[in-house]
Amino acid sequence: MTLSAADDGSWAQADVDALVQALNADYGIELVPVVANGTVSLYAFQRNCNEITVTWTAGVSVSLTFQASTPLLPLLQEAQAAMAGEEVQP
Repeated sequence: MTLSAADDGSWAQADVDALVQALNADYGIELVPVVANGTVSLYAFQRNCNEITVTWTAGVSVSLTFQASTPLLPLLQEAQAAMAGEEVQP
């Protein structure tokens, strides 16, 4: 699933960083920078065959992509439980 929007120039690197930080804080997803040069940013999280990416090209587009071979909800619940210091049930 990909959520994408045209960037009318209103997005800045700080906005992309805030989105990534929110995903990290709210869901425990550790999105790491692959490319971040002020014009193009790509952040990615990979686990098993699941991938989440945030991509921004200044003045062109912003997208959030989820690719999963397994349901993402259990992964998100596991990450949230781990962040809260709770024992993760299989």
